Parts: sequence; structure tokens; C-alpha cells
Amino acid sequence: MRNAFVRVVRVAALLGLAGAVFAQGRGHSMDQMLKAGWDCFPVPGLGMHCTRAPIGQLVGDPTIVVKVYDTDTGAFLSTELLMHEDLYQEQPCPQEGAEHWHYLGGPPYYACHHR
Repeated sequence: MRNAFVRVVRVAALLGLAGAVFAQGRGHSMDQMLKAGWDCFPVPGLGMHCTRAPIGQLVGDPTIVVKVYDTDTGAFLSTELLMHEDLYQEQPCPQEGAEHWHYLGGPPYYACHHR
């Protein structure tokens, strides 16, 4: 029972963090993120994805914040939150109108865009 409570508290905190990250994400251009040392990489059909360090260095973190930019213009599109598979509890991703978060497979994370 205590384990379930701890997971619920963690998930609630992570979702709160996602909202805070989304609120501040609109003020940063892709160029600013690169100058600040973030790592950006293209995801075919989904734009440029930027993380605070190369994604390989972040694997194992409970969550990873990804800022998504238009590949052609560099305009901010959305913030994506990646949640490690150990923490995922089949939450919906209402921002994408999805019943569940998307499993990435390669890195063991689930993803939800916050538009």
C-alpha cells in the first residue's frame, strides 16, 4: 500500500513539473537552447528535439524534458515529457488526445507532448 502511495505522489509531482516546464518552454528559441548547452537532434516528421544533455547521458533519469522546435524555422512547437517505464502508470496524455503515453522502446521511456 505504501509503495502505491509513493508512486502516486511521484507521478503527481512529475505531472506538476511537466506543467511548469511547459509554461516556461515558450520563451526559449532553439538557438538559445543550443547556446545554453542543450543537445538538439532531428526526429523525422516530428521536428527538432532538444534535451539538456545528449539523450544517451540522460537514460536512467526518472524524467527527461524535451523541447520540440520546427525543423525549418526553429519556432517552438511544444514540450515533451519522457517518463521512465518504471514510473509510468498508464496515465492518459490529454494534451495529445491520447488514452496513454507513447512507448519509445529504444530508451525505456513513455512520451507525452504538452502543447
